[in-house]
Amino acid sequence: MPKFRLFIAFFTFLSAGEFVNLPELKVGDIIFRRGTGTDSEVIRVLSDFEFSHIGAVAEISPQIQIIHATTHDDIQKTDAVVIASFDEFTQNSANLAIMRIPLDENQTELVQKRLFSLLGEKFVLSENGLYCTTLIEKAFDGIIAPNLERETLNVPFMRNSYLFPKAFWNLPNSEIIFLEHEF
Repeated sequence: MPKFRLFIAFFTFLSAGEFVNLPELKVGDIIFRRGTGTDSEVIRVLSDFEFSHIGAVAEISPQIQIIHATTHDDIQKTDAVVIASFDEFTQNSANLAIMRIPLDENQTELVQKRLFSLLGEKFVLSENGLYCTTLIEKAFDGIIAPNLERETLNVPFMRNSYLFPKAFWNLPNSEIIFLEHEF
């Protein structure tokens, strides 16, 4: 267990410039991360998947900006859809992956517009709520597979069907363009 914690501490301070072979990102790239908090570990275990959180690249210039729905990443705006720099988004993560879905110019603009339109919306973890994965699902509505697989949980305080990050992992026509992890 202590070795695992040291690994997390090491990755907690990495920034975009410190990831080896980080590709040039594009608007619409989906960023997967494994958070270091208790809630991230619960999601990871319940979903049986390496990553517990996702967001999408919303801007690349003047700096990479990621929009995601979170409970606590932004202390000024908790339980909301927020925008964060790449460094802020990866600050509390142990593992990272980036998926690219081929988008034409119109699709890219549509995804970007949808992401920005949801900024500030309330984070709600419920069957039909807005949380990290449903945010991405809404942004890519009509572009990716319409029936992403939800998992039904029957555990205290979480008795519903949820969309976990792993539902996005094998999307048709998608490509994992970056993977940084430790097993």
